[in-house]
Amino acid sequence: MVFPWRGGPGCADPLAVSSSPVSSNALTGGSFDLVSDRAAQTVYHARLMALEEQAIARLAEQAGPCRADLVPGSAVIQVVCCDGAYVGRIRRETDPAGRRRWRIVPPRPLRSTKTYPNSQTAALALAALSHTARKAG
Repeated sequence: MVFPWRGGPGCADPLAVSSSPVSSNALTGGSFDLVSDRAAQTVYHARLMALEEQAIARLAEQAGPCRADLVPGSAVIQVVCCDGAYVGRIRRETDPAGRRRWRIVPPRPLRSTKTYPNSQTAALALAALSHTARKAG
């Protein structure tokens, strides 16, 4: 299994996971791949959580809905907070027509998510959705 963060030559992904120089098939006939992939997923997830915590810390003192890049310098995924409280992420996608859209990603899916034409609209929708969920819960 190849993960999207394992780019080809010259991959500048700050989350890149180095692979083992040892052939997994030589060790276990291929079953090592599953363990290796799960370990890589665990490391990747831990790095994402650390980056998310750093982004939340940068937004902690901001009033109202605000957002910050999950990976500094890359606006593909942004963390959204409202009055310093984490409300979720927004993610840039390309729709079938080739237009850039922004999908809201609540911490726990509350319902099917929509896409929005820009990051500001998506962040405001996510903050409103989170506010509504807190009132209901």
